[in-house]
Amino acid sequence: MKVIYGIGRVKQQLSDTGGVLAIGVFDGLHRGHKRLIEKAVRQARKREVISIVMTFYPHPVNILNPDIYLPAIVSLPYRLKLIASLGVDVCVVVRFTKRFASMLPDNFIRRYIIKTIAPAEIFIGTDFRFGRDRMADADYLQERVAPFGIKVNVVSFITLGGHKIGSNDIRKMIAVGQLKQASILLGRPVSIMGKVSKGDRQGRRLGFPTANIIPDDEVLPPVGVYASRVIIGNEKFGAMSYIGTKPTFSLRNRVRIEVYIFDLRQELYGKEIIVEFIEKIRDEKRFSSPAALAEQLTKDLAQTKMVLRRRGYNK
Repeated sequence: MKVIYGIGRVKQQLSDTGGVLAIGVFDGLHRGHKRLIEKAVRQARKREVISIVMTFYPHPVNILNPDIYLPAIVSLPYRLKLIASLGVDVCVVVRFTKRFASMLPDNFIRRYIIKTIAPAEIFIGTDFRFGRDRMADADYLQERVAPFGIKVNVVSFITLGGHKIGSNDIRKMIAVGQLKQASILLGRPVSIMGKVSKGDRQGRRLGFPTANIIPDDEVLPPVGVYASRVIIGNEKFGAMSYIGTKPTFSLRNRVRIEVYIFDLRQELYGKEIIVEFIEKIRDEKRFSSPAALAEQLTKDLAQTKMVLRRRGYNK
């Protein structure tokens, strides 16, 4: 998938026109987002044109309401990876600013939709709003682009148990540790993607060498130890993950993620990995000594492997 950072660069990098465009923040790429993008991709293939996704970063809420803390469900690089996995040809990342938010709807349509991308069709969700004060909706968009032969497709949201699948609900579920419920709405396990960085090697000294990831402002499950699965390239490994502040060794409050990966001996520094949190094993705890922690980790490992076998995540 080709990624274009900035709507102003589209003309130089996207010579083909007449593609099928999906527009949305797509924070988290949950089942509703996935369905919308997949519909656009299928239609593009039917027309034999390219499929294009327009997404926005940072999240509009963080710009328009800075007093509200809205952590991401997935980082931007992970979002792009998930979008690419759906078969999208081009993704345009629009930097969301106050100036962009204040743009009148007709200016957005004329400058970015008609003149810059010129799609044959557009796919949006039922709750799509755009322009200054979010004043325009799907009907407004259809009315303005119809004279140019552009069709607007409105994709209804997915419901489970009578409730709409939404990013805010998923954030809350992850934050309180409702991993099973969140994974159902996401259509995949709750996970984080990041590059492995060098840690303090405390785990190695305890006999549990770990890969360390610094979170990128994503919403995380509660601190503790988790049965996990790690994806490295095309390979999948069972793992035991820890989210917390390492109270046995430090009083600092910086949250980190450490992952002990089974049956892996290769060096991972600088490599990008995906950590899927399958089930919580225990809460974070401060131990009286490193030896006591090592003893507990041995018990955690046995329980983790049992959980992964039961849940079918051996590999």
